[in-house]
Amino acid sequence: MKQLICMLAGLLLAGAGFGSIDTDEPVDTNTAFYEGESLNYVFHPPASFKMVSRAAQDDGYSFAFVPNDASYDSSEVLIGVNIYKIRKLDIDEVIEADTANLRLHYGGDVEIHEVDSIQAYNGDPARTFYINSPERYLPNVMIAYVNGETELIIFELVIAETAVRFAAEEKFVGAIRNLRIMPKRELDLGSR
Repeated sequence: MKQLICMLAGLLLAGAGFGSIDTDEPVDTNTAFYEGESLNYVFHPPASFKMVSRAAQDDGYSFAFVPNDASYDSSEVLIGVNIYKIRKLDIDEVIEADTANLRLHYGGDVEIHEVDSIQAYNGDPARTFYINSPERYLPNVMIAYVNGETELIIFELVIAETAVRFAAEEKFVGAIRNLRIMPKRELDLGSR
């Protein structure tokens, strides 16, 4: 059923005449659809990436994107995506608590810098943070938060020590830019 919804959403979007996205694949089961309370979300992987569901969910993600030629458990680059219902929570408080937990987890030498927000496909901003340590390798490189008012979408870039960091960051940005956020609508089927 989930695949059917993803495919139908992809067909509707393809037929709606929207601009191009950063993929070199036709819309398929690598595209995720999430129905929020007032918004719908369509997640397309960046070019040359695929969506992984089950293994990513076992690790606590809603789903993840990995390179086409990699498996989830051995990928050098992983873009994890989490979708949370937040309803009336203050987004700034959520981000503050999340970044504080990152500092607690990694220790005092971790540097977390907010960078220019990246925009999703339709211009919605994603508050984005760069995570680094001058003393050691950290697998978590970037994290971005998209405020959907009743949902919070979190993108997380995780890399292996051998990954090319700037190339992974480009794919991360591509995943965010490919996110389509649309108001929920109802079909008018007329009187039957």
